[in-house]
Amino acid sequence: GHNDDRSAVCNCTVCVERRAEVYDSGIWVMLLNCIEEEINTWLMDTQGREVKFLHFAYQYAERPPVEEVNGEYVPINDLVICDKNVGSRIAPISANYMYSFYDPRQNSTDLFNLNGWKAVCNLFMIWDYAANYEEFFWYFPNTQILKENLEFYKELGVVYMMNQSMWCQQGVWFDQMRSYISHKMYWNLGWSAEDLINEFITLYYGAAAEEVKEIYKLFDDNYAYYRSKGKVTISLFAGKAWTGTNYLKIEFLNRVLTKIDSAILSVDTK
Repeated sequence: GHNDDRSAVCNCTVCVERRAEVYDSGIWVMLLNCIEEEINTWLMDTQGREVKFLHFAYQYAERPPVEEVNGEYVPINDLVICDKNVGSRIAPISANYMYSFYDPRQNSTDLFNLNGWKAVCNLFMIWDYAANYEEFFWYFPNTQILKENLEFYKELGVVYMMNQSMWCQQGVWFDQMRSYISHKMYWNLGWSAEDLINEFITLYYGAAAEEVKEIYKLFDDNYAYYRSKGKVTISLFAGKAWTGTNYLKIEFLNRVLTKIDSAILSVDTK
């Protein structure tokens, strides 16, 4: 349920008053609860089965129908609590994907939305926006916290994941690597991201694998340093700042180029 991602669906007097009380998200939950009850009652009577409904918590309906009271998330009223067959699909579009959702440096709005929905819902889908829209051929420093975010989603009650990406990234090797790591972890969160990175590079690059691992680690270590300082913002709305000279010093890039030149010579002799 959600037929518009930019503005309120209805501005009649009743909806305006109700929106002020329970927000747009509360209106959608109340509507879906009613629809779910009627349809599933009919389905159980006629077919002996039930179906699930999801509200798309996005844009104008992203904010959950809760209030924060003394650090706790409290439903505005009992009517905005999702029935057992009603869930929410959340798209943390403004999240800072340099940090996990356990990290207090994460975007406060997205932390509020994710934790707030948990107070009124038990069934979730996630539309993950860990995507590089500005420089999609460039290294994306997200794999180091990917496991933590998946653990957070698991605790939240997520049953379906969609990783946003650029349509033209399908031939970029590190996008394929991220898919490889993600799909492995979907089945087993016991995997180490570093082990999976090394496994993918070994399988993908063959004779050049060890050199590529060293080059990739240079970028990992560089951004890990800035992550530890709490300086980097990587989100859909952050632009290209994280690929600029504040984080990619000429000395660092020269080290990378030297390593690439050395790797080419090494592979040529194998």
